[in-house]
Amino acid sequence: MKPLTVKQLKKRYGTTQVLYDISFDLAAGEILGFIGPNGAGKSTTMKCIAGLEHYHGGSIHIMGHDLMKSRNKALEHIGLSIESPGLYPELTGLEHLTYFGQLRKLPKRRVDEMIAFSKLGNGIHKKAATYSMGMKQRLALALALLTNPTLLLLDEPTNGLDPGAVFSLREELKALRSQGVAILYSSHQLGELERVCDRTIFIQEGRLISTGEMDQVRVRSYSFYMKEKAAAIRALKQAFPDVHAAIGQDGAVEVRVLSDDAFSYIIRHLTQQGLSISSIHENAMSLEDRYAGLYHQ
Repeated sequence: MKPLTVKQLKKRYGTTQVLYDISFDLAAGEILGFIGPNGAGKSTTMKCIAGLEHYHGGSIHIMGHDLMKSRNKALEHIGLSIESPGLYPELTGLEHLTYFGQLRKLPKRRVDEMIAFSKLGNGIHKKAATYSMGMKQRLALALALLTNPTLLLLDEPTNGLDPGAVFSLREELKALRSQGVAILYSSHQLGELERVCDRTIFIQEGRLISTGEMDQVRVRSYSFYMKEKAAAIRALKQAFPDVHAAIGQDGAVEVRVLSDDAFSYIIRHLTQQGLSISSIHENAMSLEDRYAGLYHQ
């Protein structure tokens, strides 16, 4: 049973359709990066999953429970921190955790664990109105994890965090993954997503436009330094029509592949065609490159 299954999700505001047949799932112990520009539909999708927005078609199942038919049973498995942390300004961090712990009838031990997890120190006794954005984010994450959720929804959790806190959050998310927590992680910080995610989905104007394992997103790019460039590109395009091959800015033949096996096939083919390669340089590709290719064509 998967913690989250979304099928053909549709959402509209009045007569304006904002989500079109969104479908994806999330396995236990997996971090899924949810990526797209502002207004693409990320937050709306997450709000639908969290029961904060009504949807008009499709289905959402959380730990096998249909959100529309068994709302309470579905939502008891969720922890979330979406957009700006919604805290009570006059309550301290401790009062937040104590109140929600009592509301969910949790043992004091669990509240104490989340106090330690928040790493707020003496700030736990100060009112949320005095918190920096980073402190608010840490408290919001502690509240999201208070009930030991099976599914964790995070929208821009690194906002306002200093580099040390970002590193700490990264390690905490990896630890949660190892404990079997499924995490849907939306952020514009593509470098952070690349470090922790197992898989990514890209959304634009309410439609999913690409999905892939992180290893597939991390396209391998190589520069082949050789004399017979035009002949090499002709040979590659004829034999491997789906492989990107072009002359780069430095005059080398740039080739992009998805696997080491594909790279080996290309080397073997060029050699069999009698084309000599003087040297090969591997170029680092990143999630940012993937993003630029999808949204800035």
